[in-house]
Amino acid sequence: MLKHHTRQLTTVKVQLLQKDPGFWMGFLGHLHQQQDKFTDRAGARRLFAEGAAAAQRRDIASLESVVQQLLRMLPPDVANSVKSGIGSDVM
Repeated sequence: MLKHHTRQLTTVKVQLLQKDPGFWMGFLGHLHQQQDKFTDRAGARRLFAEGAAAAQRRDIASLESVVQQLLRMLPPDVANSVKSGIGSDVM
């Protein structure tokens, strides 16, 4: 029963985080620290600019999309490391 309630609380936590523009802006900043590891650096720069514009508009959907695209541009081990640094339950 405790495991069930823990999973429910984790689900609620994730849902709340994903609605917060600050979470996605922080995630974008965390990804920015990995600039030298992107497989397509020019594409990553374009996405970072797009993410910065979305952050100014406080556009959560666009921020999330940019983060997801950037994660796909990283080698899997780096992407997993970044996600675990943010919170593996989120992505």
